[in-house]
Amino acid sequence: MRQLLVKLSEEDYKILEEYCRKTGRTKSAVIRREIAKLKRETSYNLLHRKIKRISPGKGKLVSELIREMRD
Repeated sequence: MRQLLVKLSEEDYKILEEYCRKTGRTKSAVIRREIAKLKRETSYNLLHRKIKRISPGKGKLVSELIREMRD
């Protein structure tokens, strides 16, 4: 496991500390949970991003291209 030193403003530290007190979680647990959320959001965004442009290529239907991308 790696260790990380983070500098926070006094205000941010107090917010984190208060949240930890209310939830009973440690600061490390809160930070790990937020990082896990980032991983999920990134995966979700990759799967559900809008397609700006589809080039149908040579005689292929768009539906065929989508099927190929899913496989």
